[in-house]
Amino acid sequence: RVKLWETAMAIRDWSIMIKERPGHDPALQAVPMGFSWGALIFRELWALYRGAWYTAGLIIVLMPLVTLLAQITGFDTLSVLIVQLAMVLGIAFAANELRLAELSLRRYRLFTVLKARDLDEAEALGLILWSREPRATAPAPAAPAQEVAASGEQPRPLWTP
Repeated sequence: RVKLWETAMAIRDWSIMIKERPGHDPALQAVPMGFSWGALIFRELWALYRGAWYTAGLIIVLMPLVTLLAQITGFDTLSVLIVQLAMVLGIAFAANELRLAELSLRRYRLFTVLKARDLDEAEALGLILWSREPRATAPAPAAPAQEVAASGEQPRPLWTP
């Protein structure tokens, strides 16, 4: 027997990012919202695995730099550990938002935010919603000479000094 609170705890919010590809299905990425255990434990490896190259670079550069600055400014060992712990927790809380930012740099757009139990369900729901979205087809452009001949006007130059 499953309790109601256990079912509610299993459902998360997911951001569905889509990159349209003409003539193909879209590239779809489902990113969970909130805290990331993978980013907490594996920081750089998590970022590299997710393809978040800028985030991985920032982590690789900033973690030692902040630690070095804390030591140079005279922080004791406990204070340096607290600074490191704060950075690690900050990365874990912001990891998925950083991933969304990197996807938008790669020309993905936020399609929708939905609730799902896991990655497979989020991707399936995102693809279903995308397939139901009406597509606007652009009308074929008419030749400029035909438009001018039909209106009876003289063609105007695009730019005059």
